[in-house]
Amino acid sequence: MTQVISARALKKFRHLPCTSLQTGRRRRWEHVERIYRRLDHLPVVRRATRHETLLKAEFTIQTRMPDVPPSHKDSKQVSAMRHRTREALVGRGLPYIADDAELVVSELVTNAVMHSGGRKITVALTLRDGCLRITVGDGTPGNTALPTPPEDADEHGRGLFLVQSIAAGQKGAWGISGNGATTWCDLAVG
Repeated sequence: MTQVISARALKKFRHLPCTSLQTGRRRRWEHVERIYRRLDHLPVVRRATRHETLLKAEFTIQTRMPDVPPSHKDSKQVSAMRHRTREALVGRGLPYIADDAELVVSELVTNAVMHSGGRKITVALTLRDGCLRITVGDGTPGNTALPTPPEDADEHGRGLFLVQSIAAGQKGAWGISGNGATTWCDLAVG
């Protein structure tokens, strides 16, 4: 049977005398003390709490004509948000969901950069009630209709289907709010 020993329990039993009946138990406690001393040198990862904003970022993009691709500077924002997402999740003790969250952020930010009529894009990661909510908004109301499935030969149009698939795989959901100005995705945590 495995025993879980807290630091308080360890301090409580430190003063016990080592008799012949307690020798084996005392040795186990000394082993536990050595483990605790080693753990003191490891970096502490702060676990996410219940209603906590893990990331809130905002950036501007250049105004351009509808058929003109975004500038290199605007396109680099996608990878920057992807990296900040991973850092925020790993720093809060949620590395197991970082890959899926990175992909969702990448797809939603790419859509906002490519199709936005606005100049400011916001990205937020919020943890609440066992669910990670990823929100990307461009402040410009747009199309609220669900996307149609792309054809096999299409080069674009798979991003929201990928987000939908990831959300379903993580027991979550996705949607559009604010008359199309914000797209969100919920991923179950733990």
